[in-house]
Amino acid sequence: MEFIGDLKTRTNDCLEFQLDEFPYPHAIAAINKRYLQKSDYCSKWYSRETCFKTYEGHVNTVGDQNSWDIPQNIESEITKPPDVEILQGRRQKKRYIPTTESVSLKSTKCSRCKQIGHNRTTCLSSLAPHP
Repeated sequence: MEFIGDLKTRTNDCLEFQLDEFPYPHAIAAINKRYLQKSDYCSKWYSRETCFKTYEGHVNTVGDQNSWDIPQNIESEITKPPDVEILQGRRQKKRYIPTTESVSLKSTKCSRCKQIGHNRTTCLSSLAPHP
C-alpha cells in the first residue's frame, strides 16, 4: 500500500494526517528519513503544554448535600438500584458454547490395542508378558 504525502502542507492521500493532525506510521517514516522532529508535525492539541493547561483551571466543590438546589421534578423521582440476582453455587469456569457453534468431541483411543472407544486402563486385550 502506498500513500502520497506532502510534509510541508501536512497532507496525505489517506486523509488521516489532515483529520487527526497527527503523523501516522507512513508519515513518521518520511519524517525520520529526513531527520526532522516528529513533534513539529503534531497539532498543538497533542503538546504537553496544552495537556497541562487542561488541568490548570479551578474546579469548584459541590458543597454540602443539604445546600444543593434540586428542582422539584427531579427531586420527586425515586431511583432505585438495579435488582441483582445472586446465583448460588460455584461460577461456571468453562466458556458457554452457543448452539450455533459446533462442538468437536474427541473420541478416546487405546494406546495398547490402538482401537477407538476405550483407553489403556479399561483395555480388555491381553497384556504382553515381561521377559
